[in-house]
Amino acid sequence: MVIVVTDCGKNMPGSKKLIDIIDEMNMKESTILNKFNKLLKLIISFNPSIDNVELRWVEERINRIDKNVKLITKRDLKNANTIYKKWNKTTRS
Repeated sequence: MVIVVTDCGKNMPGSKKLIDIIDEMNMKESTILNKFNKLLKLIISFNPSIDNVELRWVEERINRIDKNVKLITKRDLKNANTIYKKWNKTTRS
């Protein structure tokens, strides 16, 4: 799970968004999988319903990584970052 700390709309030094980390292209598949698993746990902790679209989306991406069916795209990572921000706000409320 990546925690983004912002100050006046900018990332604090040393903090990175999920998409920024992936752009570096030096992450291993297992690291990406770990981040998706943390996102999955975050969603489940608030809404474990099997009807939750975001929960199903994250599970699908995890299955893709596990089965090497399709690589995770940059768009997937941006979407994951958006979902994380949404659910992370829930933890702070």
